[in-house]
Amino acid sequence: MDNPRQTPTARHVILITGGSRGVGAATARRLASPNTHVIITYREKTKRANDIVDSIAAEGGSATAARLDICDPIACADLIRSVRDEFGHLDALVLNASGGLERGASADYPMRINRDAPVHLLNRALPLIPAGGRVVFVTSHQAHFYGLKPVPADYIPIAQSKRAGEDALRAMRPELAARDVSLTVVSGDMIDGTIIVRLLQRRDPDAVEARRAHGPLPTLDEFAAAIAAAALNPTPADDTIYVGGDDYLELVNDAPSAHTVQPDDNSGPACMKHAVAHHYPTDRKTQMPFAQPTHFMQAATAVDHLLAHVTGDQWSGPTPCTGWTVADVTEHLIDVNHAFTNQLHPDSGAESPNPAGSPLPDRLASPDELLARYRASTDELRRALVSAVQPDGQLPKPLRTRLALRVADLVIHGWDIATSTGGSLRIDEHLVDEALAFAEARSAALQRGGQFASPQPISSNAPAIDRLAALSGRTRTSAATHGE
Repeated sequence: MDNPRQTPTARHVILITGGSRGVGAATARRLASPNTHVIITYREKTKRANDIVDSIAAEGGSATAARLDICDPIACADLIRSVRDEFGHLDALVLNASGGLERGASADYPMRINRDAPVHLLNRALPLIPAGGRVVFVTSHQAHFYGLKPVPADYIPIAQSKRAGEDALRAMRPELAARDVSLTVVSGDMIDGTIIVRLLQRRDPDAVEARRAHGPLPTLDEFAAAIAAAALNPTPADDTIYVGGDDYLELVNDAPSAHTVQPDDNSGPACMKHAVAHHYPTDRKTQMPFAQPTHFMQAATAVDHLLAHVTGDQWSGPTPCTGWTVADVTEHLIDVNHAFTNQLHPDSGAESPNPAGSPLPDRLASPDELLARYRASTDELRRALVSAVQPDGQLPKPLRTRLALRVADLVIHGWDIATSTGGSLRIDEHLVDEALAFAEARSAALQRGGQFASPQPISSNAPAIDRLAALSGRTRTSAATHGE
């Protein structure tokens, strides 16, 4: 780490990614104190990062700067090793760094920096975070509510990837809870003074002005106050803090009960809303709170994580789907994605799917190709679903039903793959609860249609995902007919 002279023996240690400018720097200044040491990461501007450290020290705080490309797994491992050697623990991790609007960036860069990098860094840091520790994920309303409201065209790659990153982190909550570590998401409207807003102002000034039309944009200090509060103060489970954007908060379940949160110094902004309600915006008309493109991506991302860790002979291993290997189940998921995409956009050019339950051809050249095809089919369907969202932020009712079934199918087949390979299905427990409720309400029809076999007995105290599998006809020791 840079500036070793600043390193104290501190009671509290907090790591902030992207902490050398903007929101990250403002958050570091709020958090640093004689008893709280803040580590800020930066990518290139060493002098700027050191200036932040020096300014914190001049105000009586304690900080160091660490150069880090958050997309470099080796560099992340080295940083966490340095934190371990220097301090022995890490009380809070603030995942603030993001990107995607940089000129010349590769097409996969937004996902690498906004989804993969935070998850990897948290996995590296988690052994250092003690019970009672905190993880804070910083995002935007445009990303948090992606699929429910229009997004400026230039911002879409960031919105998609930040939402995917949030979903992937939320899927880790069971592991975090087992360690008594909390996850808080802090979501803000466009923040005045940030690099993202300045870039959008150049590329799409109308989009920025459209946000200003809803009222003054939150300031850096207001947003930083919310992030600092999340990093320091105990928070309820499933917590999301919203800063600004009252029109977005209309999408939050029970938003009228959201209340103002004041930081410790009671100087917090009135625009900071603290919502402990159900994380998913609820479609009360159909009682399908998970029938949105973001929820499809949560399930698809969880399966993606599983498939990325399938190795060697595991691809040909049997699954709880009668006669289907892990590769066969993956082909099925690809085919159903293509079928759904073709339903939405008949001229999309997506591959023609196999009829459900039919033998799958041996067309796999390699596991890498199979995973690439799964990802391509997922992205095709995601784009088709987003384009089908109506002006009111909802999908048409028939599509909501079909999408809810698609999400449930993904969850069940994720369970199949995890059961076969011994992998971990990192999926949000609330999404599983909603998929189970949806399937229970329609179990008879799903059996008649051949999507489910006869339900298997299982304890009512079993995990929701095991109960969903049992409802579809599966157990960990017996097979069921194929899904959708």
